[in-house]
Amino acid sequence: VKLVYRDAIRNAQVFFLDRIAADSKVLILGGGSGWLLEELSKINTDVTVVYVEASKVMLTKAKKYANLPFTDIRFVHGTEKDIEGEQFDFVITPFVLDVLPSIEMLEMVNSIKKLMFPDGLWLCVDFNLFDRSIKARLLSFTMIYFFRVVSGLKTKELLDYFGAIKQVGGETITHQYFYNKFIKAELFRVK
Repeated sequence: VKLVYRDAIRNAQVFFLDRIAADSKVLILGGGSGWLLEELSKINTDVTVVYVEASKVMLTKAKKYANLPFTDIRFVHGTEKDIEGEQFDFVITPFVLDVLPSIEMLEMVNSIKKLMFPDGLWLCVDFNLFDRSIKARLLSFTMIYFFRVVSGLKTKELLDYFGAIKQVGGETITHQYFYNKFIKAELFRVK
């Protein structure tokens, strides 16, 4: 993946981290190996972080960042369903929604919305469905096929995750494209 996208995936994930206000409670959902925690700590340590990861292997890797100087940091093995009842000022979903089939993705979006304080911010970073260039379609097909074979990915196509967030009350504040618009970081305010 890094061979194809170079640094675009990482650059997209950190692009709007400076929008996290001090004293925020931040949810990172599906952050993988945890490198994003280190990047966040370079910008804002005056936050409480809940790091939720479904993969035990990735969560173990992420825990090496447990001593970063955040106000507090907690690691949770599971999904958004394992933290029901909590609320967050800022949610980050880095390349999480693209791994789910349509119904599960819509359920996850609804569950995440319930975890947010009113007027909370949601940073969704993912592949951009609406880049329909030949290159983007070829990359999309190749990427999905590769991950279906290698990791048992369930989805067969990229979905409109950004549109799903808008359906639950997300209003776009700003967005930025990467890798010839194939990757998008979009910051929403969720009512």
